[in-house]
Amino acid sequence: ISLEILNGSGVAGAAKKVADSLSALEYQIIEVGNAQENSETSQIFVSTELEKFQNEFLKDLDGILEEATISGKLEDSTASARIIIGKNNF
Repeated sequence: ISLEILNGSGVAGAAKKVADSLSALEYQIIEVGNAQENSETSQIFVSTELEKFQNEFLKDLDGILEEATISGKLEDSTASARIIIGKNNF
């Protein structure tokens, strides 16, 4: 499973911290960066191929992200999922 981790929290280093935690769980991190806009809550977008595994994916995010829920479908990327880290995690 490949992931994009984007920082929408406004807290420096938030995306890298989450990426390191997920990398330790053997997820492939293909992008770490800043979101275009800050977000109050974290958002997770999953590809069609990941939808059937989303419950297991959300369990892995438990303890890494607050209130990890699926926000929508990821259609503009080759990654399996995009995580936008929100202010609610800090």
